[in-house]
Amino acid sequence: MKIKSKKRGVYGTRYDVEARGTRDARNLIRREMVAIGLNTDSEEQVWMAHGEMEALGRSFRALSNFFKRQKGKEAVLWSPSVCFTVANNAASDNGLIVEYIPTSDLLHQEITAERIQTFLDERAKTPDIMFITPGDNPRACSYNAENLRQVLLKMKEINPEIVFIFDMAYMSMIPVEKAKALIAVIQETGVDQRAIFAISESKRLARPGTRIGAAVIFNEELKKVFQADTIRNYPGFSGEVDVLFRALSYIIPPETIAAYISMLRQRQQALLEVLRDLNPEGQYFKNLDLISVPGYSKINAEVLKQDVPLYLWVELQEGVSPFEIIKKLGIVGVPGSVFGDTGNHMRFSLGVVSTADILRKSPKTLARWGQDLVWSRTRDLESLLKL
Repeated sequence: MKIKSKKRGVYGTRYDVEARGTRDARNLIRREMVAIGLNTDSEEQVWMAHGEMEALGRSFRALSNFFKRQKGKEAVLWSPSVCFTVANNAASDNGLIVEYIPTSDLLHQEITAERIQTFLDERAKTPDIMFITPGDNPRACSYNAENLRQVLLKMKEINPEIVFIFDMAYMSMIPVEKAKALIAVIQETGVDQRAIFAISESKRLARPGTRIGAAVIFNEELKKVFQADTIRNYPGFSGEVDVLFRALSYIIPPETIAAYISMLRQRQQALLEVLRDLNPEGQYFKNLDLISVPGYSKINAEVLKQDVPLYLWVELQEGVSPFEIIKKLGIVGVPGSVFGDTGNHMRFSLGVVSTADILRKSPKTLARWGQDLVWSRTRDLESLLKL
């Protein structure tokens, strides 16, 4: 297989004054965004990065410097909490003032316009930047599209010049109709013209150790802000990573990615059923009956959806420790407090443990699924994922 850039060719190592990646790589990102409804019409709107976190870090640093030099102030970033604290730490380390809007007590822990107004009433500082993860990390549930609309409009009302940073790490993994509905809201409200979209390819391609990401920007002023930081602070995007990304994108067919997501959904449902079997009297978990995995059960507005297939986010009974669950289950989870949760939740990651291993935790669940069916189904899916 030969990979060739239309303009620059393939380079193993190269310093690029724009640090943007080859045109082919940026076009791959552009086409992926178009597939979920984001009107990315030129690769010139795309900057490649070594992972989404680098795209976020560069965004935070660029905006921090812009507000200090052009506006003469330290920029304030608002972020919902429960949140991805690593990103917020990066924002703080790069000079932004981070303020957390508590969301642990809300349905789906999803921020609302009403909560934003309450938070504003308690604060003297108007936000300059809003950080939002529409395909949520780490809670494995997505924003409701209409609620997202109200949130965006409220933020624009508070500050018409506000800049939005969208963490898009999981947007290509949630149901495509859901992603399109959320993107449509972002575009209909005009927020896309005041936004930086941080993209992750590492998770979509099931290669978290391979740091491949990008930033997508439409606004001309924000492009200049981001580009200025790129030139000042980052001399070049790795040619090796660029080549690897293009190779993976061409080699791995869409049906393989679909099979990977299907396998993760299977693991979600298997773990959910195992947890229910371990919780007959509700002694460990709350509201397991409200959790719904796409493709396995009916979803309605009151159900705690699991739209991101990599995780299962569950609530524990008062007094139950996440470490007690880890000991009992033999599967490692992460306490919700790591993500700023003030309730009692934990997150299980489904990217490594197999469906068969999950089902072995409960003979009752394994019997319901059928051992032969589970083993053959798991093998079929895993064979699809082999290159």
